[in-house]
Amino acid sequence: MASAYIKEHDRLWLVTQHGYPEVLDGFSLQRGVMARAVRTGETQFVDDVSSDPDFLEATDGILAEVTVPFGSESSAQGAMNVETVGVTLPPEAPEIFEPLARALGERIGEMRDALDVDVARLVRLCVHASTLRGSTQIAEFAARTVGRLLMLDCVQLDLRSRAGKFEFASFWRRDSSGLGPLATSDVQELALLEDATGVDAAYHLFDIRLTEVGDEQLAAPWITWFPLTVAGAPVGAIVGRSATRPDFEHERVEGATLFAQHTAALLDVSLALRREQRAAVTDSLTGLLNRRGFDERLSDEIGRAFRADTGLTLVLADCDDLKAINDRGGHELGDRVLEALARCLESCKRAEDAAARIGGDEFAVVMPGATAESGHDFAQRLRTELRTLSFHDATRVEATFGVASFPGDGRTADDLLRSADRALYASKPDSKARVDAA
Repeated sequence: MASAYIKEHDRLWLVTQHGYPEVLDGFSLQRGVMARAVRTGETQFVDDVSSDPDFLEATDGILAEVTVPFGSESSAQGAMNVETVGVTLPPEAPEIFEPLARALGERIGEMRDALDVDVARLVRLCVHASTLRGSTQIAEFAARTVGRLLMLDCVQLDLRSRAGKFEFASFWRRDSSGLGPLATSDVQELALLEDATGVDAAYHLFDIRLTEVGDEQLAAPWITWFPLTVAGAPVGAIVGRSATRPDFEHERVEGATLFAQHTAALLDVSLALRREQRAAVTDSLTGLLNRRGFDERLSDEIGRAFRADTGLTLVLADCDDLKAINDRGGHELGDRVLEALARCLESCKRAEDAAARIGGDEFAVVMPGATAESGHDFAQRLRTELRTLSFHDATRVEATFGVASFPGDGRTADDLLRSADRALYASKPDSKARVDAA
């Protein structure tokens, strides 16, 4: 039994086969003897498939398998696969099949270059895109796919916020291209240019030499713009560039258009999920982590510190006299005080630290790799910063701190939190606005 597969979008797809009652398709490059051959670019010969843990059984009774990759020496583009039932293969099987595999690869390459974007190929693209998780993965795959479909020099994908601002998400270019991504401001100008056309088209073609966008001397002035929309709402745009005016074949541009809209739907779902995930672990008033987010982060950091045999420090901060502030100025003033304290936390902490509001007036900062002394210094800086805050009614913001370190003050999240809590509240009866260590 023999078959030939090509590599597309990190999977192996069947081109032709002989002798199989049923064949597998869409192989991952991470599993199977054939995937191993394509990954390594080396012929694989297994004279007893029962001894190879990577073997995938396509039909009953297979005894031996040989896979010969084809394509360039540095990058296999597919493979010819031969399997036997009832008899084994001779040791010289790889040498016998290699000339045939080379010839087959050349012919498949010619066919591949001449192929239009047929329904089966487009479905494969969409199916694979639907298996990706996260907007970054989807955006990278979409940019690469549209670039290859339309033979563009480079492609980028920018996401669009609800406020209409663009944010760079991914970029792809051909190996022969030296282009970089357009600036976000240029993408914003192209969006205005699209709006100015007044045409709700699936894609637009612009020559930026005739606009205010970018530099007139750009090496690739032709812009192909695919708006990404879902139910009329903008999600982003796929922006392709080319040195010469594109002359798209109908099948290719139609395939790219359909794939772009499928991408828009996938991104919309992914971004909505990300917003929900963020909302689930974010305090709505301060924008810091909430208690759930703090618990997850502290547990993760303790596990990381345990594996790496490093330290970790937890700093708790309790806003002093918040009830009195609320009684005097109402909850509006109390909320402003909490928001100001949160801003101070953000400005004083390191980039790798995680700040959270874990209760009504209680905050926490997880400091990976930090010592107790570092935690103490951080708390003192924060105290100093809080004293610079001023409100119209002369309200002053003070906080009391408790510091605990892993592993000396606790080897679990609960123990560490308990130690910092004890240190904080031990100083409350005597004097507020203090820093105490466990």
